[in-house]
Amino acid sequence: MGAAEAENKLAGRNLLAPDQISDLKREARSHEWAINGRSSFDGEKIDVMVHGHAPEPELAQEQLTKINHMLDVGTAPSLNDLEKGHIYRRTIELENEIQNYMPTEEMMEKPNATNIDAHMNWERHNQAKIQEWKTYRRALDPQNDDPNFTNIEVLRRSGPVFNPRQYWDGFKNINFAAVIEQVHVTVDDSLYMEFLKYKALEWADKSIKKHLGMTDAQFDGATNRLFDERAAAPREPEDMPTVADETTRNWLDLELEEVGMTKTRLAQDTGQNTQTINRILAGEEVRSSVIAKVKARMAVYKALKSRRENAITAKVEPETKTTEEVVNEVI
Repeated sequence: MGAAEAENKLAGRNLLAPDQISDLKREARSHEWAINGRSSFDGEKIDVMVHGHAPEPELAQEQLTKINHMLDVGTAPSLNDLEKGHIYRRTIELENEIQNYMPTEEMMEKPNATNIDAHMNWERHNQAKIQEWKTYRRALDPQNDDPNFTNIEVLRRSGPVFNPRQYWDGFKNINFAAVIEQVHVTVDDSLYMEFLKYKALEWADKSIKKHLGMTDAQFDGATNRLFDERAAAPREPEDMPTVADETTRNWLDLELEEVGMTKTRLAQDTGQNTQTINRILAGEEVRSSVIAKVKARMAVYKALKSRRENAITAKVEPETKTTEEVVNEVI
């Protein structure tokens, strides 16, 4: 009985910190002074009256009503010992659930595609729990003035970094109503390859969905598929100084000529300079992320060239390429 009553008392409430409550009380007092014909700054009697009343008393009363409602909803209710015990146990449960697959501090400091996807999806699936945790934590200690008392960052671990693929597999087995449809959605190879192309071109997600006519479930299914294939593909340590192998250098040199692009254009489209492209071709060390960007952009150039050729010559069959090859080029 105590558990249900405690949860009902706190349901849907966003409890305020002590300094927020103090600020609202000061503002309420100012409006009360104004309604009674006193200065809203210091409460001193003022002579400016309209028909024996303070100017615009209705406006002041309206603001006072809103503030009092915010105080009523935002102030922690009184809880007995039985209710506090339940709230405390529920808070511990929420902390364990929120920390499950919560990106670590190390991951948050490296804003690459894998870590960003992990954080966005963790946050999306835990929003309600995070708000519930904040409310319960504040209800147990309403006078705590630590600015980070209800900051979710206090639960974030420093390491070790978890396996992103296990992260996705875990969420696919959760029966959230919002993701049941997404788990079962599969995207055919032709649509997936178009999705990869526009991802490589760095189109916005909304633009990709609109251009390809993808539903939210299809888009999420394609994103999950790309994420899984990235996690499964052998990759070099991200952003480490490395040298492009001879095969890559020769491929890059030949492909530039084949697609009719220059090193200057390639540098502009990848956010680099021409000197960096020359260093790659010369076999000098550059960061692996730069090489990955260059390879992805070259794959896009080739795809666009093939598309233009197919549009000109309708009888020519489109270039056949396995999904794995396209994924490897984009990655």
